[in-house]
Amino acid sequence: MAHSPLHNKHQAVTALVKYLDKIYPDFSEKKTTEESLNRAIRKNLPKKAFVLKHVSSYTLKLLERLFILEELEKAPVESSNLLLKALRNRQHNKRFENKLNKHLKLIENIPERNAAYHYHNFALKSEVDLYYLRQAPYRRDENLQTKVNSLDKYFMSEKLRSACEMINRTLFLNVSYDFHLLDEITKHIRDRIDYFQSIPSIIIYYHIYLTLTEAENPKHYQRIKELLNNFGHQFPREELRNIYLYKYNYCLRQVNKGSQAFLQETFLLIQEFMDKQILLDQGLLYEGLYKNAVSIGLRLRQFDWTKNFIYEYKEMLLPAVADNAFNFCLSSFYYESQQYDLALALLNEVEYTDIVYTLDAKSLLLRIYYQLEEEESFRSHFAAFQKFLRRNKLIAKPKYDRYHNLFRYTQLCFHLKTRWDFQSKTRSRAELQRLKQQIEDEKSISNRGWLKTRLQELEQRLG
Repeated sequence: MAHSPLHNKHQAVTALVKYLDKIYPDFSEKKTTEESLNRAIRKNLPKKAFVLKHVSSYTLKLLERLFILEELEKAPVESSNLLLKALRNRQHNKRFENKLNKHLKLIENIPERNAAYHYHNFALKSEVDLYYLRQAPYRRDENLQTKVNSLDKYFMSEKLRSACEMINRTLFLNVSYDFHLLDEITKHIRDRIDYFQSIPSIIIYYHIYLTLTEAENPKHYQRIKELLNNFGHQFPREELRNIYLYKYNYCLRQVNKGSQAFLQETFLLIQEFMDKQILLDQGLLYEGLYKNAVSIGLRLRQFDWTKNFIYEYKEMLLPAVADNAFNFCLSSFYYESQQYDLALALLNEVEYTDIVYTLDAKSLLLRIYYQLEEEESFRSHFAAFQKFLRRNKLIAKPKYDRYHNLFRYTQLCFHLKTRWDFQSKTRSRAELQRLKQQIEDEKSISNRGWLKTRLQELEQRLG
């Protein structure tokens, strides 16, 4: 591209690119000093004056243009639409109409029916509408109506998709968003639900939105399963992966609320992911799925499956996170199999790279100290975690409440557990029943099942 007079008219740029190509891939400091670059350009242009700063700027712009051209090569529909625009502007009418027919076939051959498909239709009809306006301003044609219909479908698809992501982020981060026109759009879909059933990019995200806003109603989840069976093949792989993640995260939220039915559903969903490799990104496994799969397997006491999963899928994790995720998951496995010393040793190898790791690792450490009855370590860890929660403003309130309540009720359980010998059984039973009722009434709490098991153990000890 640097040697093409169409794209580059600066000989100094050609000389610089030639030198960089020669030393590739050794761009060491020694070979790329200002003196080295100046000498390389001057060798090819001994009689030309140049300023290296300007040559570098022109070279960078040329590189950016190359990036644009490479992206256009991978986007035949966008490239074709730009060609239509160029032909229309130059009034090459015969050529325009010839390319128009080819462009129509190009769009119809797109296998996906996501928002991008509707945008391509909108962009095409916009060009056609402008073309016919110039040819015959008052002729009757359907392009304007078709253009608006495609725009509506694109807008609603993208609006719902973005709204789902905005709501999803508020579940993890302490952020807020404005949802302009969302109520009007969802009401419009609800009022014309039969019409939208055949538009996958709208109806699927509509039901995902309902799983986020009407989570207590499982029929929306079931409807997503049906829609994915019918229309899943009409979404590009990356978008399909995100849709499955919404489905998966809904299951996890139900599990966190104590649903045994969704615990099994999540396990089956994970096995489906692995069999079909749905959530793999360029052959790599999403770290969060790896950790949650282990958690679900352990809660269902599927120890053999879980241990095999931990070792088998470690190699499919991004290398930068593989060791950390492996250590955390194997620590969880050792904890659930009551090998607490091994669990503690591995957990000390885990780096707190983000909020999720920090919360999960600290809650696991709390449970280990509880089981080992290490009172000093338990109380020190509890105090440090309370301070961490207060200081970290990025944690979304629902997540804050879940972990705050886990630590609070675990502390109360630990207090009872370590104070049997210092108070009467009657008082201990009364405190235990009161604590049991508090946990039952608490709406937001992490590891509720683990806490209930600890309460059962305390009841058995009291007799």
